[in-house]
Amino acid sequence: MRTRVYRDYEDYTAHQASKLAELGDLTPYDERFKSALRERIDRVETSWPDRHVLCLGARTGAEVRAFHELGARATGIDLAPARGAFQVVQGDFHALPFGDDSADTVYTNSLDHALELDRVVGEIDRVLTHNGFVILELNRGTSEGVAFDRWAATSWEHVDDVLRVFETRGFTAGVRRDFSVPWPGTQVVLHRAGSESPE
Repeated sequence: MRTRVYRDYEDYTAHQASKLAELGDLTPYDERFKSALRERIDRVETSWPDRHVLCLGARTGAEVRAFHELGARATGIDLAPARGAFQVVQGDFHALPFGDDSADTVYTNSLDHALELDRVVGEIDRVLTHNGFVILELNRGTSEGVAFDRWAATSWEHVDDVLRVFETRGFTAGVRRDFSVPWPGTQVVLHRAGSESPE
């Protein structure tokens, strides 16, 4: 794994917050992403109604809307939420402003934006209920031909590099699914060792 070097933490947060301003109108992308994600998460064998889902790095709230459409109570968090983002609060996933055991599911496709991956995984572990699970959507790694974008704070050679960080916290990887919309990646569902897998 490789981590981008920043002058300090404020430099890191400013760099991450700058992405939204440079992307322009995300409406067409968001609709495509929301529809594709909803189809993927609908395949996770769980009952979504009333399940509390926390979406990390939710920027515009497209993923929050996908979970809401399936009946979940979803909330997003982002360093720089888009104006009018649906159910997305401002905050840092390195220090989540949520209580222990407060989320039944954590979803993220933004771990490449984490400066301290161990710290983010620790926060996921803290807020997740005992029988909760994590849905990761990860860029494939550099050894798999992926070039990380200029906002990436962390890159990996292979998806398994990220999964090993979760394994050190007692998580076990379950079903993997490759996807191609709206970018090529791998979805992995993780659960705590000894708890029941949702799939």
